[in-house]
Amino acid sequence: MASNVEQIVAVLSATLSADEAQRKAAEGYLTQYSYAKGHVVGLMQVAVAAQAELPMRQAASIHFKNLVGKAWDPRREESARLHEEDKATVRANVLEALIQSPDIIRRQLVECMKVVINADYPEKWPDLLPTLLSYMQTDDVPRVFGAVQVIMLLCRKYEFKDKDERQLVECMKVVINADYPEKWPDLLPTLLSYMQTDDVPRVFGAVQVIMLLCRKYEFKDKDEREVLAPVIDAAFPRLLAMLQTLLAMEDRRGDTQLAGLVKLIVKTYWSATYLDIPAPLMRPEVYGAWIT
Repeated sequence: MASNVEQIVAVLSATLSADEAQRKAAEGYLTQYSYAKGHVVGLMQVAVAAQAELPMRQAASIHFKNLVGKAWDPRREESARLHEEDKATVRANVLEALIQSPDIIRRQLVECMKVVINADYPEKWPDLLPTLLSYMQTDDVPRVFGAVQVIMLLCRKYEFKDKDERQLVECMKVVINADYPEKWPDLLPTLLSYMQTDDVPRVFGAVQVIMLLCRKYEFKDKDEREVLAPVIDAAFPRLLAMLQTLLAMEDRRGDTQLAGLVKLIVKTYWSATYLDIPAPLMRPEVYGAWIT
């Protein structure tokens, strides 16, 4: 049974109902027909429907993100998967959806785009890069912004070129996303202690993990990003001091390890400030030091 847009709107409305029975029935429907042909496309259509109320669009975008993350490219062969025809429709429309949507929806669509890129680019999505390049030639700022945002995701797919390093980073990312900070409260103190040493590989590893902490909250709402406050307060003064020291080492500009550390610090700052600049980093003297 395929879900049409009207059905999805009605069901999502019911999930927001104060009536518990109605709410549970709606949630049951979404679970039952998650993998029905057309359902994931319908969720995307509701998420980007300009005429729909924003809470409805947000609910659709969250369900869309969760379904894409779970069933686009599941690791287990026996796991349920989305229909290839639906996946082709999503690939053909998700970029435009991301460009046209408000921030609250775009955050969910960026997460979807990340999943699709990691699974399908370039083999199943050869026209993505030419499309992005054409968008960057326009004077349409939202279109240029969206294109650059997606190019960043393309670059991140190949960020860790060494296979062993990439696998370890992916494992760390999974553990951080699942357990930090509730089940791993000593992670930040450990990282801070490593950053106080003169052991460059240890410092590099600590900064790399701090970047992953920041990325966990990169596309989150402002309230959800409050968890990042202790990381900003404790780690970023040290990161700034390290960056200033490294940039002042003119005699070591050719040191690839130190250059890699500079790049990693800058990427960490980017992740922490991508959607919203935290208050501690907005102080004039701090903001000025980071961008000059």
